[in-house]
Amino acid sequence: MKVLLALALLPAPALADPPAIDAVRATQTAQGWRFDVTLSHPDTGWEHYADGWRVLDPEGR
Repeated sequence: MKVLLALALLPAPALADPPAIDAVRATQTAQGWRFDVTLSHPDTGWEHYADGWRVLDPEGR
């Protein structure tokens, strides 16, 4: 019983809906490319924020 209680008190991963990409603007600069992205997401709180990006071409590279 104590083991079950201990497992129940462990933090669980945050389950959230995926974000929606509302707008993207790509601009070529002298230093490379700049991407301005607007996201929306129905969830709130510090556990639900974008902390990384992956920019892929149409072939997934």
